[in-house]
Amino acid sequence: MLERTRKILFFTINDYWFDKERYFNNKNNVSLLWTNEVLDKKKYNLKIPLKTVYIDLTKSIDDLFLDFKKKSCRYEIRKSLKLNFSFNIANSDNEIKSTYNFFIDFCKKKKIPTPKFEEWKQMKIFYVKHEWEILSVWAFISDDKNIIRYKHWGSSYKYSCMEYMIFEIMKYAKKEWYKIFDMWWINRGKYPAHYKFKTKFWWKEWVFFCYIKWNSFLINFLLRFIDLFVKVFFQWNWNKFINFLNFLRIIK
Repeated sequence: MLERTRKILFFTINDYWFDKERYFNNKNNVSLLWTNEVLDKKKYNLKIPLKTVYIDLTKSIDDLFLDFKKKSCRYEIRKSLKLNFSFNIANSDNEIKSTYNFFIDFCKKKKIPTPKFEEWKQMKIFYVKHEWEILSVWAFISDDKNIIRYKHWGSSYKYSCMEYMIFEIMKYAKKEWYKIFDMWWINRGKYPAHYKFKTKFWWKEWVFFCYIKWNSFLINFLLRFIDLFVKVFFQWNWNKFINFLNFLRIIK
Protein backbone atom coordinates (compact mmCIF):
# COMPACT_ATOMS: atom_id res chain seq x y z
CA MET A 1 0.00 0.00 0.00
CA LEU A 2 1.03 3.59 -0.56
CA GLU A 3 -0.12 6.87 0.91
CA ARG A 4 0.97 10.33 -0.17
CA THR A 5 -0.14 13.87 0.58
CA ARG A 6 0.07 16.87 -1.71
CA LYS A 7 -0.79 20.52 -1.13
CA ILE A 8 -1.83 22.63 -4.12
CA LEU A 9 -2.65 26.19 -3.11
CA PHE A 10 -5.23 25.72 -0.32
CA PHE A 11 -6.06 22.10 -1.29
CA THR A 12 -4.85 19.10 0.66
CA ILE A 13 -4.94 15.98 -1.52
CA ASN A 14 -4.58 12.53 0.01
CA ASP A 15 -3.70 9.78 -2.42
CA TYR A 16 -4.22 6.12 -1.40
CA TRP A 17 -3.26 2.93 -3.21
CA PHE A 18 -5.43 -0.07 -2.19
CA ASP A 19 -6.09 1.32 1.31
CA LYS A 20 -9.89 1.66 1.39
CA GLU A 21 -10.22 2.27 5.10
CA ARG A 22 -7.98 5.34 5.11
CA TYR A 23 -9.77 6.65 2.03
CA PHE A 24 -13.19 6.18 3.66
CA ASN A 25 -12.10 7.83 6.91
CA ASN A 26 -10.25 10.77 5.39
CA LYS A 27 -12.00 14.13 5.87
CA ASN A 28 -9.57 16.41 3.99
CA ASN A 29 -10.47 18.46 0.91
CA VAL A 30 -9.79 15.83 -1.75
CA SER A 31 -9.07 12.10 -1.48
CA LEU A 32 -8.13 9.61 -4.17
CA LEU A 33 -8.25 5.81 -4.04
CA TRP A 34 -6.59 3.55 -6.62
CA THR A 35 -8.00 0.04 -6.56
CA ASN A 36 -9.35 -2.80 -8.68
CA GLU A 37 -12.43 -3.07 -6.49
CA VAL A 38 -15.85 -1.69 -7.35
CA LEU A 39 -17.12 0.74 -4.71
CA ASP A 40 -20.61 1.82 -3.78
CA LYS A 41 -21.58 5.09 -5.52
CA LYS A 42 -22.03 6.78 -2.14
CA LYS A 43 -18.28 6.43 -1.48
CA TYR A 44 -17.05 8.77 -4.23
CA ASN A 45 -17.89 11.79 -6.38
CA LEU A 46 -16.03 10.69 -9.48
CA LYS A 47 -14.88 7.30 -10.80
CA ILE A 48 -12.22 7.11 -13.53
CA PRO A 49 -11.82 3.66 -15.16
CA LEU A 50 -8.34 2.93 -16.53
CA LYS A 51 -7.05 -0.03 -18.48
CA THR A 52 -4.10 -2.08 -17.31
CA VAL A 53 -2.54 -5.42 -18.20
CA TYR A 54 -1.74 -8.15 -15.73
CA ILE A 55 0.09 -11.46 -15.64
CA ASP A 56 -1.26 -14.51 -13.84
CA LEU A 57 1.34 -15.53 -11.24
CA THR A 58 -0.44 -18.75 -10.33
CA LYS A 59 1.32 -20.33 -13.32
CA SER A 60 4.70 -21.98 -12.92
CA ILE A 61 7.86 -20.00 -13.73
CA ASP A 62 8.54 -22.24 -16.73
CA ASP A 63 5.04 -21.69 -18.11
CA LEU A 64 5.33 -17.94 -17.59
CA PHE A 65 8.62 -17.86 -19.47
CA LEU A 66 7.21 -19.87 -22.38
CA ASP A 67 4.32 -17.43 -22.68
CA PHE A 68 6.68 -14.49 -23.28
CA LYS A 69 7.25 -13.44 -26.88
CA LYS A 70 10.17 -15.42 -28.24
CA LYS A 71 12.31 -12.83 -30.02
CA SER A 72 11.55 -9.61 -28.15
CA CYS A 73 11.43 -11.08 -24.65
CA ARG A 74 12.83 -14.58 -24.12
CA TYR A 75 15.86 -13.83 -26.29
CA GLU A 76 16.58 -10.61 -24.35
CA ILE A 77 16.37 -12.45 -21.01
CA ARG A 78 18.80 -15.14 -22.16
CA LYS A 79 21.17 -12.48 -23.48
CA SER A 80 21.07 -10.63 -20.13
CA LEU A 81 21.92 -13.81 -18.23
CA LYS A 82 25.18 -14.03 -20.16
CA LEU A 83 26.17 -10.49 -19.12
CA ASN A 84 26.30 -11.30 -15.40
CA PHE A 85 23.85 -8.67 -14.24
CA SER A 86 23.04 -8.73 -10.54
CA PHE A 87 19.41 -8.46 -9.48
CA ASN A 88 18.87 -6.78 -6.09
CA ILE A 89 16.18 -5.70 -3.66
CA ALA A 90 16.80 -2.37 -1.94
CA ASN A 91 16.58 -3.19 1.77
CA SER A 92 19.26 -1.03 3.38
CA ASP A 93 19.03 2.75 3.83
CA ASN A 94 21.98 3.19 1.50
CA GLU A 95 20.31 1.13 -1.26
CA ILE A 96 17.05 3.02 -0.90
CA LYS A 97 18.85 6.37 -1.13
CA SER A 98 21.06 5.38 -4.07
CA THR A 99 18.13 3.98 -6.09
CA TYR A 100 16.09 7.11 -5.31
CA ASN A 101 18.90 9.39 -6.49
CA PHE A 102 19.24 7.31 -9.66
CA PHE A 103 15.51 7.64 -10.32
CA ILE A 104 15.45 11.40 -9.65
CA ASP A 105 18.23 11.90 -12.21
CA PHE A 106 16.24 9.81 -14.69
CA CYS A 107 13.09 11.91 -14.08
CA LYS A 108 14.98 15.16 -14.64
CA LYS A 109 16.31 13.90 -17.97
CA LYS A 110 12.86 12.69 -19.07
CA LYS A 111 11.09 15.77 -17.63
CA ILE A 112 8.55 13.74 -15.65
CA PRO A 113 7.23 14.33 -12.09
CA THR A 114 9.31 12.98 -9.22
CA PRO A 115 8.05 11.22 -6.08
CA LYS A 116 9.05 12.38 -2.63
CA PHE A 117 11.59 10.32 -0.72
CA GLU A 118 8.93 9.44 1.89
CA GLU A 119 6.84 7.87 -0.88
CA TRP A 120 9.85 6.01 -2.27
CA LYS A 121 10.49 4.38 1.12
CA GLN A 122 6.95 2.95 1.16
CA MET A 123 7.50 0.99 -2.05
CA LYS A 124 9.36 -2.22 -2.82
CA ILE A 125 12.43 -1.21 -4.83
CA PHE A 126 14.28 -3.51 -7.22
CA TYR A 127 17.42 -2.69 -9.16
CA VAL A 128 19.93 -4.25 -11.53
CA LYS A 129 23.67 -3.59 -11.46
CA HIS A 130 26.48 -4.39 -13.86
CA GLU A 131 29.67 -4.55 -11.82
CA TRP A 132 29.42 -1.36 -9.67
CA GLU A 133 26.92 0.59 -11.78
CA ILE A 134 23.12 0.70 -11.37
CA LEU A 135 21.48 0.13 -14.76
CA SER A 136 17.79 0.12 -13.96
CA VAL A 137 15.44 0.70 -11.04
CA TRP A 138 11.81 -0.41 -10.65
CA ALA A 139 9.42 0.50 -7.83
CA PHE A 140 6.35 -1.58 -6.97
CA ILE A 141 3.43 -1.31 -4.59
CA SER A 142 1.11 -4.06 -3.39
CA ASP A 143 -2.10 -4.82 -1.57
CA ASP A 144 -2.46 -7.56 1.04
CA LYS A 145 -0.46 -10.28 -0.72
CA ASN A 146 -2.66 -10.53 -3.80
CA ILE A 147 -1.59 -7.87 -6.32
CA ILE A 148 1.90 -6.48 -6.89
CA ARG A 149 1.79 -3.46 -9.18
CA TYR A 150 4.45 -1.56 -11.07
CA LYS A 151 4.61 2.15 -10.13
CA HIS A 152 7.92 3.68 -11.35
CA TRP A 153 10.91 2.72 -13.43
CA GLY A 154 14.16 4.36 -14.51
CA SER A 155 16.99 3.22 -16.73
CA SER A 156 20.42 4.28 -17.92
CA TYR A 157 19.70 2.61 -21.29
CA LYS A 158 23.28 1.29 -21.35
CA TYR A 159 22.25 -2.34 -21.59
CA SER A 160 19.03 -4.09 -22.46
CA CYS A 161 18.15 -5.53 -19.07
CA MET A 162 14.48 -4.59 -18.58
CA GLU A 163 13.02 -7.92 -19.71
CA TYR A 164 15.44 -9.75 -17.42
CA MET A 165 14.51 -7.47 -14.53
CA ILE A 166 10.75 -7.96 -14.96
CA PHE A 167 11.24 -11.72 -15.02
CA GLU A 168 13.30 -11.61 -11.82
CA ILE A 169 10.64 -9.47 -10.11
CA MET A 170 8.02 -12.03 -11.16
CA LYS A 171 10.08 -14.77 -9.53
CA TYR A 172 10.26 -12.72 -6.33
CA ALA A 173 6.50 -12.08 -6.41
CA LYS A 174 5.75 -15.77 -6.82
CA LYS A 175 7.93 -16.63 -3.82
CA GLU A 176 5.97 -14.07 -1.80
CA TRP A 177 2.69 -15.70 -2.95
CA TYR A 178 1.34 -12.80 -4.98
CA LYS A 179 -1.26 -13.92 -7.52
CA ILE A 180 -1.32 -10.98 -9.93
CA PHE A 181 1.54 -9.04 -11.50
CA ASP A 182 0.04 -5.75 -12.64
CA MET A 183 1.92 -3.82 -15.31
CA TRP A 184 -0.03 -0.63 -14.56
CA TRP A 185 -1.90 1.72 -16.86
CA ILE A 186 -1.72 1.37 -20.65
CA ASN A 187 -2.72 3.72 -23.44
CA ARG A 188 -1.90 2.24 -26.82
CA GLY A 189 -2.64 5.48 -28.68
CA LYS A 190 -0.61 7.89 -26.51
CA TYR A 191 2.25 5.61 -25.46
CA PRO A 192 2.71 2.90 -28.11
CA ALA A 193 6.27 2.05 -26.96
CA HIS A 194 5.07 1.39 -23.39
CA TYR A 195 2.21 -0.71 -24.69
CA LYS A 196 4.54 -2.74 -26.91
CA PHE A 197 6.94 -3.41 -24.03
CA LYS A 198 4.30 -4.44 -21.52
CA THR A 199 2.44 -6.70 -23.90
CA LYS A 200 5.50 -8.71 -24.93
CA PHE A 201 4.91 -10.64 -21.71
CA TRP A 202 1.86 -12.90 -21.78
CA TRP A 203 -0.95 -10.77 -20.41
CA LYS A 204 -4.62 -10.15 -19.90
CA GLU A 205 -6.34 -6.79 -19.92
CA TRP A 206 -8.50 -5.57 -17.07
CA VAL A 207 -9.81 -2.34 -15.56
CA PHE A 208 -8.82 -0.62 -12.33
CA PHE A 209 -10.33 2.55 -10.93
CA CYS A 210 -9.34 5.91 -9.55
CA TYR A 211 -12.04 7.09 -7.15
CA ILE A 212 -12.13 10.76 -6.14
CA LYS A 213 -14.17 12.37 -3.39
CA TRP A 214 -14.32 15.97 -2.22
CA ASN A 215 -16.23 17.82 0.47
CA SER A 216 -17.57 21.06 -0.99
CA PHE A 217 -19.25 22.62 -4.02
CA LEU A 218 -16.31 25.02 -4.45
CA ILE A 219 -13.86 22.14 -4.81
CA ASN A 220 -16.20 20.49 -7.30
CA PHE A 221 -16.21 23.67 -9.43
CA LEU A 222 -12.42 24.09 -9.23
CA LEU A 223 -11.72 20.47 -10.15
CA ARG A 224 -13.95 20.73 -13.20
CA PHE A 225 -12.16 23.94 -14.17
CA ILE A 226 -8.71 22.29 -13.75
CA ASP A 227 -9.82 19.35 -15.91
CA LEU A 228 -10.86 21.76 -18.68
CA PHE A 229 -7.65 23.78 -18.25
CA VAL A 230 -5.48 20.66 -18.69
CA LYS A 231 -7.50 19.60 -21.72
CA VAL A 232 -7.13 22.97 -23.48
CA PHE A 233 -3.56 23.97 -22.59
CA PHE A 234 -1.85 20.61 -22.01
CA GLN A 235 -3.84 18.30 -24.31
CA TRP A 236 -4.76 16.21 -21.25
CA ASN A 237 -1.10 15.50 -20.55
CA TRP A 238 -1.16 15.47 -16.74
CA ASN A 239 2.61 14.91 -16.50
CA LYS A 240 3.23 18.23 -18.24
CA PHE A 241 0.64 19.95 -16.07
CA ILE A 242 2.23 18.65 -12.85
CA ASN A 243 5.69 19.68 -14.09
CA PHE A 244 4.24 23.14 -14.70
CA LEU A 245 2.90 23.28 -11.12
CA ASN A 246 6.25 22.10 -9.80
CA PHE A 247 8.01 24.82 -11.79
CA LEU A 248 5.73 27.40 -10.18
CA ARG A 249 6.40 25.77 -6.79
CA ILE A 250 2.68 25.33 -6.21
CA ILE A 251 2.86 21.65 -5.19
CA LYS A 252 4.33 20.93 -1.77
